[in-house]
Amino acid sequence: MKKVLYLLIIVSIFFIGRVNSFAQDGTDENDENNAAATELIKEVNRRSSLTDNILSTGDIDVHAPRVDESGSISIKVKKKDDVWFKLEGPMGVDVAEGHFNRTNFVYYNALGSYSISGPTTLLNIAAVSRMAISFDEMVNAFSGTVRIIRYTGDTASIDESGSQKILSFITHTKGGSKITRKYKIDKSNYSVTNYSIYNDKGVMTLGIDFTNIITSGDFWHARQVEVRNPLKGVYVKIKVETYQTNQNGLGFSVFVPSDAKKKVWKH
Repeated sequence: MKKVLYLLIIVSIFFIGRVNSFAQDGTDENDENNAAATELIKEVNRRSSLTDNILSTGDIDVHAPRVDESGSISIKVKKKDDVWFKLEGPMGVDVAEGHFNRTNFVYYNALGSYSISGPTTLLNIAAVSRMAISFDEMVNAFSGTVRIIRYTGDTASIDESGSQKILSFITHTKGGSKITRKYKIDKSNYSVTNYSIYNDKGVMTLGIDFTNIITSGDFWHARQVEVRNPLKGVYVKIKVETYQTNQNGLGFSVFVPSDAKKKVWKH
């Protein structure tokens, strides 16, 4: 049973290497390169927004030092508003369930029989998931699509490699370090096939591959997501078995048993 606890790292593994808090969606169109980046971001985000009100299920494989586990996940996403997930281990054992929106969250650890609720802040998300992550990054990961965030002060550049455009951002953190983010974007349908983050030494701290991409008209989603954290030797694969969009009446409540220990965080 203890081994099932390792599945909890899935909630956070998508977000290793995240950029710390910045003002979002800043633009600088003073030169041609930044103007081209702005237009590319707008088109990627427009197409991403066409996939919404998502209900999906799939399988999860986790490989890490001393960990080799499989499980299943159920996901509900209402973009810009709500992310819900439920993790199950082998033999259908409940592991965790959570609901996050931009204001508040509820997280229930079934194995530990306790819940945590409070405001959706970077610090609280980090404490629950063991990683400093943003709500928007949760939406990207669990929806299988990507909305590109540009931070105020980012320096943007665009390169091309075969059938892809490579959009790069250099962001300077408040602590003075430099982080590079790269998006590989398919020229034909503007899907994001890879997202990676590099530290100020040029070492990749996070790599996410979006594969088995399904398109219909202008919208797209990935039916398989592979996540790598080379520094920690962690590899996670989510293979989506069912994926439904435009689902009305999605419920995002988290069931917390009456006898579970309840923790309430104020900040």
